[in-house]
Amino acid sequence: MKTLLLSGSLILLLFTTNIVWADESLNKSTLGVVVLDGSIYSDKANDGTTVAFGEIQNNLNSPVNAVTIGITFMDDNSNSIEYKTGTTLLQVIPAGGKVPFMISSTKADSSITQIQVKIAGFQSSPERQQTLDISSNTLQVSDKLSVSGTITNNGALKSTNTKIYLISYDAFQRIVAIGISDPISIDPGKDSQFSITSDSSTRAKSYMLSAESDNYQSKLISVN
Repeated sequence: MKTLLLSGSLILLLFTTNIVWADESLNKSTLGVVVLDGSIYSDKANDGTTVAFGEIQNNLNSPVNAVTIGITFMDDNSNSIEYKTGTTLLQVIPAGGKVPFMISSTKADSSITQIQVKIAGFQSSPERQQTLDISSNTLQVSDKLSVSGTITNNGALKSTNTKIYLISYDAFQRIVAIGISDPISIDPGKDSQFSITSDSSTRAKSYMLSAESDNYQSKLISVN
């Protein structure tokens, strides 16, 4: 375990219930960008692939982007089945902020029972202003999640490639599902309607919305 901690990795067990629990992460006072303690969750998708969820925290005093997350999907004996890299849901992590990630295995392999998560790289980034405001209707919960609402661009520039994310959390505040809207463009001072449909998790207890475009972000807001 000491070797794993020094390497900056988290070894996570995928139990028969498809839940992944995280070990303690590295000392945050010595690291700039880290996998957040206790945030890792993994489940099997309908197509048989393994989906890893979690959050990355930026402990630096300036924003970062291009965060690369490396995930090794392994069997019971810690043999590597697949290695895959991905990035965070939002492109830019503000100073002191945290953002989710969602990375799926390419292979639908039932022998995947463990995953190893590590930060593979990141770089400094200009600040992305939080000038997008989200107003949502009530979330509809059934076999799928559905929510609609309005997003307003309070920035001086056109908000291009704007995506809204519906994030589901369990009782332990781990992310268990993520839905993503189609990208839209919003003129400065204008608003636009949006809708999101997402997979529903029986473990979900609370829901949040977040948005990012090529030049702006929103604050994280709760959904009724």
